[in-house]
Amino acid sequence: MRFRKSLKNLIAGWAGQFFIIIMNLISKRVFVNVLGEEYLGIGGLFSNLLSVLSLAELGISACINYSLYKPLAEKNKEEIKSIMYFYKRVYKVIGLCILAVGIFIIPVLKYLVPEIVNYQYIYVYYILFLLNTAATYFYSYKGTLVIADQKRYIQILNHYGFSVCLIIIQVFSLLITRNYILYLLLQALFSIAENMLLSYLVDKQYPFLRERKIKQMEKNILYEIKRNTIALMFHKIGNVLVTATDNIVVSRCLSLAVAGTYSSYMYVVNSVGQVFQQLFSAIQASIGNMGVKAEEEIQERIYFNVFFAGYVLFSLGTVCFSACLAPFVKVWMGERFGLEDSIIFFIVISFYINGLRHVNLVFLHGYGLFWKMRWNTFLEGILNLCLSLLLVKDMGLSGVVLGTIISSVVSGWIIEPYILCTYIIHIRYVLYWIVYMKFFLSTIFMSGISYIIIGFLGLLPGWKALLIRLVISLFIYIIGLWLFWRKDKNYLELKERFIDLLKGIKKRTGRM
Repeated sequence: MRFRKSLKNLIAGWAGQFFIIIMNLISKRVFVNVLGEEYLGIGGLFSNLLSVLSLAELGISACINYSLYKPLAEKNKEEIKSIMYFYKRVYKVIGLCILAVGIFIIPVLKYLVPEIVNYQYIYVYYILFLLNTAATYFYSYKGTLVIADQKRYIQILNHYGFSVCLIIIQVFSLLITRNYILYLLLQALFSIAENMLLSYLVDKQYPFLRERKIKQMEKNILYEIKRNTIALMFHKIGNVLVTATDNIVVSRCLSLAVAGTYSSYMYVVNSVGQVFQQLFSAIQASIGNMGVKAEEEIQERIYFNVFFAGYVLFSLGTVCFSACLAPFVKVWMGERFGLEDSIIFFIVISFYINGLRHVNLVFLHGYGLFWKMRWNTFLEGILNLCLSLLLVKDMGLSGVVLGTIISSVVSGWIIEPYILCTYIIHIRYVLYWIVYMKFFLSTIFMSGISYIIIGFLGLLPGWKALLIRLVISLFIYIIGLWLFWRKDKNYLELKERFIDLLKGIKKRTGRM
């Protein structure tokens, strides 16, 4: 049952993500052609600035998600109602806090980027971004219930359906009106409509949520939520310092144009990363359920199966990006969107490190080990911000990305694996490191071979050359994967599951 629900979530996530990526590639190209890369930089800057304001959320959604695993498994409707009612009240307060703080910092905007005085409607843009962010907190909380109940596909299909419609309408509005305010207004209206429909769908799926009689939440559950929220508060602050401050540092210390170019590369990398991460997000609730019911030996075996699957996906992305990322962005957005090879190298390495790290975080969050990790991401965020500000002076954009890599290594290579080995898979720390370094070194080797061979070919820019690069990278990756892992038990198990999955799909298709 867990596998079937996870598969349903995964198919919905991958299908939706694929369409959104294609639509966004077209949308961003139209956006840059109509408004220019400076406006792309403004969008990235304000999105990251408002991510800082989302600190008010403090990671409560993850705590609520974890708290729902047990009552959902036991079908305890009264406990589910009390948790969701508490969640509703908290999120309304958070939405109002974000709105109030966001309005309060409006006078500070002019100090963020030097070029800001050149834009007549900069405060209107910011307010529309702010309204879009704050409004989501008044309805989106119900999505946590379907995610915890291993029915993430409901939330995914609703989100991607609205996203596709929004992108199409935004593209036509840009081509017809060339108006950025209308572009942002549509974004805010669709976001509100999306969350209202999600609220309706969840109420329909769980009609008992509409009942007015709600018992008071048990003290032990409230204590657990408060304790985990305190732990996740530090995680949330650190996560914002890692993910949201890079664009702000680039905008302030370099320029909006550089920030716009950098955001284009990060969009491609993050989009592929999100497609891969859908696999692990789809199984997180199942992992939480497994942590309640399964034996330790089963948990260890499943972890290494999932860890190897993460390696397969993110090493694939790393090998292909090493040869195709820069050429793709230049073909997609134009030659002026080129970056130095050193920056591309750092972006690709960061993609691999953070991608494989996501596997560990899915288990750590699924098992509710928030308190054990309370200082981890916070310290990582502080280190990232300090290093980015220090290195950007001498290294420029390379320094910002390098700062992110160093901080991720400290956290994702040392602290998180130790917690994982101690409290989940119960193996010696050194054994985990041996497995990880095999993964890392084989990925570096395959990426290096791909980069060198394609470099010798001297391919010219264009879609045909890009396709040749991709085919060569895939060929080298497939051969390398087989040579390195053909006798590994995790490789054989993953191969067997994949073949069984294909047979199952073929069997179902034959019945239709």
